[in-house]
Amino acid sequence: MLDLTFQGVGYAAGDPERTRRWLREVLEGGDEVALETATGAGAYTTANNDVGAFHICLRTADIAVADARLRAHGVRPSSAPTRSEVGPVLLYFRDPDGVQYQLIELPGAEDAPARPQLHHVAVTVADLEAAVEWLTDTLGAGPPMRSSASGEGVSQMLEIPGAAYDVALLPVGGLLLELMAFRVPAGRDAPPAPGGVGCMRLAFTAKDPPGARERLAQGPPSPPGLNLYVV
Repeated sequence: MLDLTFQGVGYAAGDPERTRRWLREVLEGGDEVALETATGAGAYTTANNDVGAFHICLRTADIAVADARLRAHGVRPSSAPTRSEVGPVLLYFRDPDGVQYQLIELPGAEDAPARPQLHHVAVTVADLEAAVEWLTDTLGAGPPMRSSASGEGVSQMLEIPGAAYDVALLPVGGLLLELMAFRVPAGRDAPPAPGGVGCMRLAFTAKDPPGARERLAQGPPSPPGLNLYVV
């Protein structure tokens, strides 16, 4: 079991500076997101139910105000802010490359941030139980919190008709990682190509980075679509 500490989430963008401006102007920050220039060809076409699809979730104090700010900047969320079955209010939208973001408001919480802050990163996996087992055994992830979702509101938010999926939410080295496994409809088993637009990785640090990288390389492979980087 590795002892890792989360450092940040990053992905390849078609125009990193454009996306940095978008993060600053539209989302009032984005300091926890690192962007790099895409080296692969093609646009980001991954759907939410495809293995390797991801979204970056930012917590906000007032999702209605955030929704108005998005729309004022020409961003069109997939739906109006929607309360989930387990309580939080959610809003999904996409960056200039089509990479998906989510805003979350936790009603009644007293520690709401002054500006949007990273809450969790979500990744779609093919086998939920296998992914949970790998994260637990290899990275020492905490016990998962589980839920499921379906229905018209979910389908509209995720832009997938008839969507139904299961979720496991695990703490990993200071990161809250959400694993999503779709029951219906089945997506493509085709994570974004390395270096291509939307290729995402989670950066961690370790007390012994070379040793941690060696143990990761020698151990069981990580679930498809889940890219880790030890700095």
